[in-house]
Amino acid sequence: MQASVLENIQETHNVKCLRIKPESFLSFKPGQFIMVSHNAMKDGNPIEVKRAYSIASSPLNHDYIELAFDIKEFGLVSPYLYNLKKNDKVEISEPNGFFTFDDNIKEELILIGAGTGIVPLIGISRYISEKNLPNKITLIYSCKTKKDIIFHEEMKRIKEHHKGFVYHITLTQEEWDGLSSRINPSLIKQLTGNFNNKIFYICGPPKMVIEISKELQELGVLKDRIKLEGYE
Repeated sequence: MQASVLENIQETHNVKCLRIKPESFLSFKPGQFIMVSHNAMKDGNPIEVKRAYSIASSPLNHDYIELAFDIKEFGLVSPYLYNLKKNDKVEISEPNGFFTFDDNIKEELILIGAGTGIVPLIGISRYISEKNLPNKITLIYSCKTKKDIIFHEEMKRIKEHHKGFVYHITLTQEEWDGLSSRINPSLIKQLTGNFNNKIFYICGPPKMVIEISKELQELGVLKDRIKLEGYE
């Protein structure tokens, strides 16, 4: 189906938040993604390319669907999305994916993200906050430098509104007055306490996601309490 561009907001130096209005209402779960289709050129030949983009907005927001993405230097879709203007049209799919939250989950959530892997985690956090659900949320987010922090103002806003929400940002390539290390089980335990009765959502580069999941399981976290989304 087609969607119209409402806004294309510069979130960081290389990340934009694209707000689109589908031609018909889309129902989705927090954490899901949509496919974006684009007719691109590769090696001088026209091809149709499809890429998955997680939804950053809450399902309770019926005004628009928000996607957030960084531009890939040799990407076939992200440069196209990056340059979209108000009223432009974009081809999207129905929502998909199993990296989701629903109201039946009552446990505390540990949301772990790196880079643009923050996108579905913000969607989940927004939904819980907007619906005033009782879930406690600890968001642990890794970036390279301060200029790479996506949705920093939104994290502050959610924290003000949802008393059970806390967030921690750790930088891997810049010294600052906050945390400065890669995410690992020791850091997670330091920030969250024991791992009992908690659900883990991990989204980021596939290698990071797999490694953290494996390490958590070695420390006793059951596999079915860990949700994963690989995200370059």
